[in-house]
Amino acid sequence: MWRFINSIYKFLTWKGWNKVTEFMNAVMVDSEKDNLPNRKLFGSADFEIDVVFLSAAVIQLDGIKRKSELAVVRRFFTDNFGKSTTNALLKRLRLVLSRKVNTAKYYARIKQHMQNASKLHLLDYLLRIASAKGKISAKELSLIETIAHGIGVNSRGLESVKVRFSFMFASSQKNQKNAFLSSIDMAYKTLEIDKKATDAKVKKAYRSLVKKYHPDTFRGKSEFVLKENTAKFREIQSAYEKICKARNIK
Repeated sequence: MWRFINSIYKFLTWKGWNKVTEFMNAVMVDSEKDNLPNRKLFGSADFEIDVVFLSAAVIQLDGIKRKSELAVVRRFFTDNFGKSTTNALLKRLRLVLSRKVNTAKYYARIKQHMQNASKLHLLDYLLRIASAKGKISAKELSLIETIAHGIGVNSRGLESVKVRFSFMFASSQKNQKNAFLSSIDMAYKTLEIDKKATDAKVKKAYRSLVKKYHPDTFRGKSEFVLKENTAKFREIQSAYEKICKARNIK
């Protein structure tokens, strides 16, 4: 009897037990792919899985799991995937947070299949996770910039998202003041043009972006894609109106 108990104890205290646990968690994460409802983008759970892992990478970067960060995640999942799917995804997230995430493994599908407007919305979401504690660290910003590059977002597109969080990037009061961008600066970033651009270039950029993100272009697409492109379309219109007013463009 004592030999049997001693054998069990040795197994449980075996140094490789943590490896076994990590392996089983990974199996559990992957095996649940086909159990999530409401496939909206690619007809599978793959997109949701990618978002879960990227979310975990941002959350675990500073080693602290905050309620405010999880609240951002829950809201995003609920808005984009529905309540029933959200519960399953949050369960998945808890498992993923127990191990280090290599984000590079989750770029390809998003880069290949996701519309650019939805990519920008995803980056906005990751920045909201990072900013949930009141500021965005240099490491968090670097990680999100790496993700942006990995999923195929160019520097101008990334800047159009980052501008909304610029006041959270700097740590000192002086740097925060310098980092803050006025609404007109944000408008130029949104249209992805320089402030020195001519009126003709402003109009050209506006027409190009309006055509690209017009809701009619995405009729028949998923609710998620339509919703995000419509939001981007309105943002572009607002930015153009601000620039026209400042320049007296008619």
